[in-house]
Amino acid sequence: MEYTEYTDEKYEVKICYSSFVPAEEGQAVEYHLIVSPECGGSVEKQATAIKAAYSEFLHERGLTEDNEFFARVFLSDAVNQIDDVNKVLDQKGNAFSLIEQAPLPDKKISAWIWLVGGGGSMKKYSPDGITTFRKGLQHIFSFGKTANFRDFSSDQTDFVFSRYTKKLAEQGMTLKDNVIRTWLFVRDIDNNYEGVAASRREFFKKHGLTKDTHYISSTGIEGKSQDPDQLMIADIYAIKGIKPEQIKFLSAAANLNPTHEYGVTFERGTTIDYADRKHIFISGTASIDNKGKIVAEGDVMKQCERTFENIDALLKEANSDFEDVGQMIVYLRDASDYKMINDYMKSKYKLPYILVHAPVCRPGWLIEIECVAVKTMGNSDLKPF
Repeated sequence: MEYTEYTDEKYEVKICYSSFVPAEEGQAVEYHLIVSPECGGSVEKQATAIKAAYSEFLHERGLTEDNEFFARVFLSDAVNQIDDVNKVLDQKGNAFSLIEQAPLPDKKISAWIWLVGGGGSMKKYSPDGITTFRKGLQHIFSFGKTANFRDFSSDQTDFVFSRYTKKLAEQGMTLKDNVIRTWLFVRDIDNNYEGVAASRREFFKKHGLTKDTHYISSTGIEGKSQDPDQLMIADIYAIKGIKPEQIKFLSAAANLNPTHEYGVTFERGTTIDYADRKHIFISGTASIDNKGKIVAEGDVMKQCERTFENIDALLKEANSDFEDVGQMIVYLRDASDYKMINDYMKSKYKLPYILVHAPVCRPGWLIEIECVAVKTMGNSDLKPF
């Protein structure tokens, strides 16, 4: 991935982006953008600046908003901001997730945007999410999935997965065979994550996802919607038409233990092989050893270093490294750790990343990191992305 960073002085917006240009002409170019306003003012002003700078980015590359594959917008105060942001960004018809995870150090709004340009037409519709048709596959992003009732986090989780699984079945898909990645956002995670994890564990068992089969790559992290009664929100990525041999799971067993050993049910990472590239999804990863114990309790810098060691081990298992990483999200329990971690990131890595305030699922973890990587492949037995 090639990395570029610049500030659009006209709109006072910083754009950091990675680009993947395939070896063969005519195949899809991919971009991952982290877009952050440098201007102050209201969230409406900052969102307007983001939209203007982003529109200019698209125009300069011959792209439009139809080239959006997925986007997530991070907000500092969902209750008071979501309506204004929706009004300004107007993302109907795109896979567009909104979540309260305050962008650090002091932004009201920032965005991660995944673009796919070229390599065939993209048609979208929205029965229960947004579907992008590419090369005989359907890439389906369902976002903001939550319960419409007030109850325990476990009941809300069961409701979300039950309803989503029924929608999958209506399209000839299953949780086990087609879901690639989930993000579970939990309000007041220290109190509600246990219910989410237990409910997911039991639901997965009913649907054939066990330690002897496989789970799904995931991030379980603090995050809020506009409604305080919503204790759990899910964003989910599934692919229809994917073959089992295209999907592989990462463990990095020398560094990390299987997640089921401490009562949770997700894969450390998942890769998807195409003819021209490999997509690598690294789950939310923290400072943990291969026995499931927290490494460097109380020391955020040492936890950061161990977290990167773990991610490096997962990437290596996929025959990849940090040069292939297209984007990274860094979650901090304590917002005051921002400068230290940001300085470390800037000195070590050239890739688009964002730091947000979002406590991790285990209180002793001070930092968690996830990423997406894209690596060139040459496999004529498969279709290109």
